[in-house]
Amino acid sequence: SGSGKSTIAKLLAGDLKSETGEVLLDEININNLSQSQRANTFFHLSQNDYIFMDTLRFNLRIACPEATDEQLKTALKLARLDDLAVDNSQELLDMNIGDDGMTLSGGQRQRLSLARLFLRNPCVIILDEITSALDVINERVVIKNIKLCYPEAMILNISHRSSTFNFSDEIIVMENGRIIDRGDFTSLKNRNAYIQSILRQEALKEAQEVTGVE
Repeated sequence: SGSGKSTIAKLLAGDLKSETGEVLLDEININNLSQSQRANTFFHLSQNDYIFMDTLRFNLRIACPEATDEQLKTALKLARLDDLAVDNSQELLDMNIGDDGMTLSGGQRQRLSLARLFLRNPCVIILDEITSALDVINERVVIKNIKLCYPEAMILNISHRSSTFNFSDEIIVMENGRIIDRGDFTSLKNRNAYIQSILRQEALKEAQEVTGVE
């Protein structure tokens, strides 16, 4: 926390402007991209994606206004949000959602943000702690769906959870705004103190849950 990961995500997505240096994508300064080019290239999902007090359909079409109902339902399925409890007489897409998603759980809010992703076709996908409220099973399926749907995209997944590490070609460890280590999961878990501390904490938590110890 506080190492600069979210700042990098915001710089890439254009939410922040760099004061010095350049951010390059294929040797092109991203500040030279038009707003539409940037929107088509990057898709940034954060924990604070806004949810409007309107229908599920409206909240999904923010990502793709021309999407059909079938496309919206496919996106919900890929994000594992097609199981929302609704009245049997009501169309799922007509489900009303409270202001800022107050009628949804934390995991459902995150899966709604992920469903918006599946309605776009970006080259760079930035996931900023977007699966932190998901259980391991849903997290695993959603990440697998992202990799299947976007095989050519670069996926930057910011996370403190070891359950995401095995999906990564490379893990980058940051501290105080700087990269202090990088490599695949196998090499890092054998040498990096921070990765090892995450694994120890999660193993301890799992053991406590099994034994019922608080």
